[in-house]
Amino acid sequence: MAAPKKQEAGALDAVLRETEERYRLAARATRDVVWDWNFVGGSIDWSDAMASRFGYGVDRTSPDWWKSRIHPDDRAAAVGGIEAAISRGDEQRWAAEYRFRRADGGYADVSDCGYIIKDAAGRPVRMVGVMHDLSARKAAERALAEQGELYRYTIELSSLIPWTADAVGRVLELPPRWLAITGLPGDLGAALVQLLHPDDRKRALRQWRDAVRRAERFDGEFRIKVGERYLWHRARAAPRRDEVGRVLRWYGTVEDVHERKTVEEALLWSATHDSLTGLPNRAAFNDALNGALSEAAARNEKVGVALVDIDEFKQLNDAYGHDVGDAVLRALGGRLFAAVRENDLPARLGGDEFAVLLPDVRDAEEAAAVARAVQASLAMPELYLDHAIDCRGSIGIALFPEHGGDATTLLKSADIALYEAKATDHSTIRLFEPQMRVKLQRRSSMVEMARRALRAGRVLPFYQPKVDLTTGAVAGFEALLRWHDTHEGVHAPASIADAFADHELARELGDAMVDQVLADVRGWLAAGVPFGRVAINAAAAEFQRDGFAERLLLALHRVEVPTCFVEVEVTETVFIGERAGVVERALRTLSGEGVVIALDDFGTGFASLSHLKQFPVDALKIDKSFVDNLTRDPRDAAIVRAVIGLGASLSMNVVAEGVETAEQLAFLKNAHCAQGQGHLFGEALPAASVPGLVAGPAIPGRAAGL
Repeated sequence: MAAPKKQEAGALDAVLRETEERYRLAARATRDVVWDWNFVGGSIDWSDAMASRFGYGVDRTSPDWWKSRIHPDDRAAAVGGIEAAISRGDEQRWAAEYRFRRADGGYADVSDCGYIIKDAAGRPVRMVGVMHDLSARKAAERALAEQGELYRYTIELSSLIPWTADAVGRVLELPPRWLAITGLPGDLGAALVQLLHPDDRKRALRQWRDAVRRAERFDGEFRIKVGERYLWHRARAAPRRDEVGRVLRWYGTVEDVHERKTVEEALLWSATHDSLTGLPNRAAFNDALNGALSEAAARNEKVGVALVDIDEFKQLNDAYGHDVGDAVLRALGGRLFAAVRENDLPARLGGDEFAVLLPDVRDAEEAAAVARAVQASLAMPELYLDHAIDCRGSIGIALFPEHGGDATTLLKSADIALYEAKATDHSTIRLFEPQMRVKLQRRSSMVEMARRALRAGRVLPFYQPKVDLTTGAVAGFEALLRWHDTHEGVHAPASIADAFADHELARELGDAMVDQVLADVRGWLAAGVPFGRVAINAAAAEFQRDGFAERLLLALHRVEVPTCFVEVEVTETVFIGERAGVVERALRTLSGEGVVIALDDFGTGFASLSHLKQFPVDALKIDKSFVDNLTRDPRDAAIVRAVIGLGASLSMNVVAEGVETAEQLAFLKNAHCAQGQGHLFGEALPAASVPGLVAGPAIPGRAAGL
């Protein structure tokens, strides 16, 4: 019996050795730590992985060694769990996750599990288990969780809101924040469509469907209703494809771009609109005109252009100031907008010039009807503070294609018609006619003739006598501009009238006149000719630059002509406007040096009686328009008597202009007018004829009773 028992024991040992060998081989094969806890011996055996994974070069330790290396925060749960499993005895498995301290002091995340082995009596004697290092996985999970948090915060804080759609373009998902803002119900697709601004809906849907159909990137801007307002948003999306290129899903973002669009729209509005009136500006008008002409040419239709200019706006500005002028322009812009047809485009081109684009106009009469409506709207008095401003407008009209086949030519034709309207009479409407272009060319020719005359030194003064109505003696002369043409002789200034609209050219003409007049006066003085005083006209252009008085006094000094022989005539227009202070200083300087100041065309301009008090005026000249009818119109006669009486009361010399008949002369003498000037006394003469006129036996007009 002993031999069989011995043989059985040997066989059992062999099995155990084989099992142990398999255990060691399995422990070496895995990277996990394999452990064996012997409850009877009170020790734990560790596989070699304890050294490679956690840095401990041990193969057997006490259980307390293991427990002490569990993170304090995890120890109670891990140890309590394994002890409970051992004590209960009804479970053979234990598992836990905890942090295990490595030899370098850091903690590794581990997953630990064990299997309880019992003896024949059912008592737990061993536990065999595996400790798996979860550090890499846990780190990845934490990184993933961090990425998730980052994504969540990014979505919450970013202006970009993600969305997804299926392969056929149905919106599937929007974040809760966006749903809360817009109040979208569950049916995203239909609700999103309803949120689109009615003016943008068709365009936005077409863009999205085209992108889905072509499977191309989508990028669109449109207004979406958020609360009670429509705000601009930009939506973008790109398709996600499978390995063969089929679209699986769409991923996109939507972004609130309302502030940017608002700024862009404001900048665009500023670039295309006049800030004072709110009307489109010249650039916008030209763009619209070019577009209208292209469409009209394709459809064989007409297009009209009406240019509107506010009559005498400069005088209004000068009289009341730029604040009043701006207020009037602002009001007129509103009236213009209200007066035109729905499809017409009113614009402010600059200054006091407006324009109206008339698309689809049938004929000249329809264009004129719009122009009349515009003119009527402008003519209503405009109340500003204490001022009742009465405005009128002149309008020039041109039609495409008969008056111009392109925008430049059409605008030029309308401008020519406007010029004709202003030249003919204020507050008129003129339709372009081909002969107007000829007249404009003639006017341009006038300016060129004036320039040539200046360059050639052919600008010269002629002298019209002023006669003392009591004695019949020549009291002086007024120097009148003439220019000489080698082919056609001497011309009156009317032949170059348009040259005086150019302030610089007008000043050059004035300078040439002053130089020649002073040279003539110097010659008469040297010859002992009793010519009285010579009046020089000073136009408003002379006062556009400072120093007029100083230049004239310097010229007098240079040729040694005493100031008492010179008179300066100004019209009422120089007394008003921003330069009124400059004019006053200049006239006071001249008056202080002995130069006589005469107010020409009295009563026909914008001056008031207060100007006679404010400015140093020595003489009043009654305008020819009052003298013409004084023997036939009681009102003109009354005005002439009033001016003569006013002059006498203020100790001012009074000169009647345009005296042509003996009846006029008799009236003026009876009214005690001091001096007269006009055809009755003689035409303007060249300087060489002045000595003979003064010394001659008879002066025209003496036969009429002088």
